[in-house]
Amino acid sequence: MFKSSKFVSRSLIGAVGLSASAIAFLGSPNTAKAADLDKGFDYFLTFGDGTSSIILPGIGIVDLVGTPFDPELSEADTKLERLEDCTFVDDTCTVPLLIHELNLQSTEVVDLSPYGLDPSVVLIRLYGPQETGYITIDQSTNSWWANLPVVADARLPDNTQIVAPDYGPLVFVGTAEGAELVGSGTYTNLDPFDAEGVFFGPIIEDSSLDKPYYQEVHAMTPLAPPVTSVPEPSSIIPLGFLGLAGLSKLKKQYFKAG
Repeated sequence: MFKSSKFVSRSLIGAVGLSASAIAFLGSPNTAKAADLDKGFDYFLTFGDGTSSIILPGIGIVDLVGTPFDPELSEADTKLERLEDCTFVDDTCTVPLLIHELNLQSTEVVDLSPYGLDPSVVLIRLYGPQETGYITIDQSTNSWWANLPVVADARLPDNTQIVAPDYGPLVFVGTAEGAELVGSGTYTNLDPFDAEGVFFGPIIEDSSLDKPYYQEVHAMTPLAPPVTSVPEPSSIIPLGFLGLAGLSKLKKQYFKAG
């Protein structure tokens, strides 16, 4: 999953009435079925409880925890987007899936001496454009599975990319064709879609490991979509009356001046 000249491992989802013709169209058996799940964004939280990790070559397994990518908006550290509406056929549907945010870091300071660096917390962030994968949802079992391409890198807290001797920049590369970052899990509700589960990268061998292990493991817990603040209807109406009152006053002044 780390990509360099010497080490490559791919890894890493307004009208009030209706006319007669419109009513007839709505009653037609050929009318398209409404989506069972509208396209949209899903937000997740990554706990630092040992269920998420990454392998740094020559160092070993590093446990990860999420940090909010927008603390003022949400606690979420991971943001995915289902790019199309989902309409079930035989209890399943498959739609494109894209990752927009990935904000993870090591749960503890990591000994980076094999890279000639001081001990430090390691950040995992998205790197460059992301490919589109897919997610399949099965409403008969309330389950899902997905292929999620991800390109991410390892960084220091000052956002500097980690460059390791013999490995080069520590860039994680997962492609749609490789289908090497796969996930599965369950959900309780479709609206909002509260999927939870885990993604696994490929099993690899490394000098730091006693036995082969997953290059990446990312367990995610769903969060409710963030709610942006909007004026309450009770406050909008008085503001509207104030606006009309102001306009009326201006009109009176204008005609008086004339």
